[in-house]
Amino acid sequence: MKKSSMRRFGALLATAGLGAACLGMFAGCTTDRPEITVTYTFHGEDYPVEYILSRDATPKTVQHFLELIEAGYYEGTCIHGYDSSYLYAGAYTIENGDLEEIDYFSKVLELEESGKKFTQSVFMAKDSETAAPGEGLYTVYGEMQSDKYSYSGARFVHSQGALVMYYTAPAGFTGDVVVQRNDGGSGREDKNAYQYENYVMNSATSAFYTCLGTGSNSARDGQYCVFGKTKKFEEQMTNGLLKAIKDYIDGQAEDYEFTESMTLRLNSYDHLCEGVEGYPQTIRDYFEDVRTGGAEESYSVPLKEPITIKSVKINKY
Repeated sequence: MKKSSMRRFGALLATAGLGAACLGMFAGCTTDRPEITVTYTFHGEDYPVEYILSRDATPKTVQHFLELIEAGYYEGTCIHGYDSSYLYAGAYTIENGDLEEIDYFSKVLELEESGKKFTQSVFMAKDSETAAPGEGLYTVYGEMQSDKYSYSGARFVHSQGALVMYYTAPAGFTGDVVVQRNDGGSGREDKNAYQYENYVMNSATSAFYTCLGTGSNSARDGQYCVFGKTKKFEEQMTNGLLKAIKDYIDGQAEDYEFTESMTLRLNSYDHLCEGVEGYPQTIRDYFEDVRTGGAEESYSVPLKEPITIKSVKINKY
């Protein structure tokens, strides 16, 4: 079977809920630790950075990330936050010198219409008495400690090179969703595979970040899902992309500001509340409550000399 056919077949199995275990019988095409390469572009030069992903510990997050990669979602996106600790990506592009948020939910619907598949793990509840899943929300089940998640494999933590799924939490919203757990943990009020959890912990979409600092951050381990890490941080980050950025800044005037402080919202939901074709009214009403809950954060955005993602390639499934 050709690799392209295998990929399509794998996506169909995943959508059907059969997952990576069923794929294992086909020529070992999936592994516990897939590998990818993110090629960052800065100041006219490309800087490939290799990552290893933890499918054994965080399978739904890895599945979602790989599906976005295969759909070409990340190509042309930019780094929307850069400082000494984190490199934020996956939610914005730069258009005519301005930062533009990607309309994530409309984008995934558009990609589905073109034949791409996205495995659902977070759903609306059909009613208040049961955890039976309703419509899929296209967000990611929060495989993190705050979701009382029990890791089935050796997990990665917040340390230098960690790859993390990210979200901005609407502090004023406390609504529940139904999630499909994969760790055998027990959810509230339910004994089935589908269980109630808080939306905030299960609301990641496409945004992610790479840890740049040398220290660890156990508090973030509980709040965000660490699903991968760089393979060669010193070679490809310290002496590659990060060195190029530092050399560029050092070559500018003393008062040069590489980044601009901006307050941003990821997935602002305004368009969903107005109504998007393909979304049921129940979901639009739900996201109206999410939107009014509010979720804003400050980022240091490199706009004058952007850092963009040229491509993301899967090296090993």
